[in-house]
Amino acid sequence: MAEVGYGFTTVEMIRAGAGISRRTFYDHFADRDAAVVAYFDRATEWLLGTIDGVAADPSVPRTGRIDAAVAAVLELVAAQPDAARAWLTPAGRSDERLADHRVEALAAVERRLAAQLRAERRRVPSAVGLELRVGGACEVVRTRLRARDPTLDAVAPVLAFVLRQPAA
Repeated sequence: MAEVGYGFTTVEMIRAGAGISRRTFYDHFADRDAAVVAYFDRATEWLLGTIDGVAADPSVPRTGRIDAAVAAVLELVAAQPDAARAWLTPAGRSDERLADHRVEALAAVERRLAAQLRAERRRVPSAVGLELRVGGACEVVRTRLRARDPTLDAVAPVLAFVLRQPAA
């Protein structure tokens, strides 16, 4: 899916990539969409778990958690670039379930950013401001991954700076 996009991903491609039989695939998933949604949900769990892990880490200073979360997420992206590309690439109109999951996943990231900004005693942007910050950060990472640009660490300080900016 990371290579060809959601619309062109087939059950056979998923099955072959996972090294499982067609029967095993259908033992676990009703169809391609169910498998893709499950994959997306698993990647979302990794992402949110990474963010939550940084927020709960007492060794990370309260005012440095956004920077630390950005660095940790970018390390996760570097370790799992295909999963990240799949997560960051919108499904478009191909599947409403996946589109709904993506909207909720981004909203969860926005809620975590808002909570961290409050913890740092910073003003929290409006819902649109949060969406713009998180969506923009995702787009920067998606574009870098798509270009196979290995310099994700170079964007970490910029992303952290943008995410920390006060509400306009």
